[in-house]
Amino acid sequence: KYTVYYKNLFKTLILIMKNCLVRAYNYQENNRDRIFFENTNILRSEEFAAELESINHASEELQYPFSLGRVIHDDTLSFDEVAGKVAKSIRATDIVGCDEEGNIFIILLFVSKSNRGYTEQRFEKAGLQVNWEN
Repeated sequence: KYTVYYKNLFKTLILIMKNCLVRAYNYQENNRDRIFFENTNILRSEEFAAELESINHASEELQYPFSLGRVIHDDTLSFDEVAGKVAKSIRATDIVGCDEEGNIFIILLFVSKSNRGYTEQRFEKAGLQVNWEN
């Protein structure tokens, strides 16, 4: 059985985590136009670079795998069409962003080289390809 001390400690921890999540959500919603391209979940280049740097740092320290790939698409497709196809091809935990040249990249968290085939199949079904950068 847990003592009252540990029950209170656990409740406090839960409240702190909840408050952090609410603040993060509010920040993201209030800054959506600055963070994402309009009507998409594709990060703008500055935000994507910061996210990639953070993931690289965490991966080095915690030794977890991630895969970075550039999305290859038909040049006749508009940005919105490509964004829609990418959105249908990724998982909820994947991150999508652009570099300064407008290339679209995906970051697959906890996906090693041996597991990339599933992602490649999903992108191929959408008429897209992925060139792996790492």
